[in-house]
Amino acid sequence: MLAAMETIICDISALDYWRTPPLVQLLLASDEDVPELRSAINAADVLALRAAIAEEPLCQAMLRPGPSTRNAGAKTKRLRPVIPLLATNQTAPVDILAREHRACHASDIVTPRLWSHDLPLGSCADISDEVRVTTPAFALLQLAGRLDLATLLLIASELCGSFAIFEPCRPIADALQKMARAGKIPAIGGWEPFVDGSGAVSTLWSRPPLTTPRNLHHMAVSSNSQRGRKRLMQVAKHVFPDAASPFEARAALLFGLPRRLGGEGMNGLALNKKVELSAAARMLAQRECCYCDLYWDEGVDVECQSALVHESHASFLSDSRRTAALQHMGIKTLPITYDQIKSEKQFDALAQTVADLRGVERKPKTAQHEQAARNLRKRLFINWPAMRHANRKRDTFAF
Repeated sequence: MLAAMETIICDISALDYWRTPPLVQLLLASDEDVPELRSAINAADVLALRAAIAEEPLCQAMLRPGPSTRNAGAKTKRLRPVIPLLATNQTAPVDILAREHRACHASDIVTPRLWSHDLPLGSCADISDEVRVTTPAFALLQLAGRLDLATLLLIASELCGSFAIFEPCRPIADALQKMARAGKIPAIGGWEPFVDGSGAVSTLWSRPPLTTPRNLHHMAVSSNSQRGRKRLMQVAKHVFPDAASPFEARAALLFGLPRRLGGEGMNGLALNKKVELSAAARMLAQRECCYCDLYWDEGVDVECQSALVHESHASFLSDSRRTAALQHMGIKTLPITYDQIKSEKQFDALAQTVADLRGVERKPKTAQHEQAARNLRKRLFINWPAMRHANRKRDTFAF
């Protein structure tokens, strides 16, 4: 049961919290002089950063005196110490869990999300003594009550994958860029940003998975509420874990989802499959093992060639060595680009090529399958960060 004296951040706001790198959390809510930050940024810059964050819209709405803050209830006021953690990539209001209909009064500061049932075990984590946040699995259960399956699968791909899309506000972006120029962005909790060829910090971060399909399924079956339960079970069944980028996540869904859901129905797909190399292959690759982006057991590896990761000369040489090593191991490698999966006609040719490499028959699609594929594409090829921005009047995501 919910404790009477605590506030729980939930829903979309919870996902925003889990998308925030630990480095950013330390910058905003730790002692100014902590070991993890000491070599990367000085205490004076940390203080200046926090002063800048205090001017962000969410902090302004929550911390400055006004009608909304004067009339705010205890649950809302308890959010104040942790607001900087949310202000990095969100504007007001903040989604908080409500236990009763009478507590569901939205404002410019908070949006209550009604949950009248008992909370499933493992549905929350502590932020402070008085503030908690729902786990990624429970936040997705809340969203499953109102979002379409394709959008949920994209969100789940990120949660179950090894990447995060973090779009920071300007003060945080500037601080991260300054650390990157000095070569001093510390990897905290396994989180590291991708830096492009020009040295710019991108919105793509590498990190350990936040949850698993098994955890999503467990959250669904342990929920006492029917809302979102069946949809989350579908997500747990069809999501492809271990994607390392939105590109890989989209490609996996296009190739691997059943045809009735708009995919190609190519069974046996695994993402970032580890391949142990033979002695000769290790000599070719100059490494002990390789990871295949999209892999089928017939020995087919589809590589997602992202400009962010593959644009440099060093990356080109590494990719060439890797391809030679995999071919030596009997694995056929097919490099693909984002434009190829985004184009319906080009993807159709890719799907046929993959089927041929696997030695399997690709049967013609029915009219229903073709329509399902078109519907899937409408959902998949949106601006990835836009998935977290809710049209709160209609309580659905705005595309």
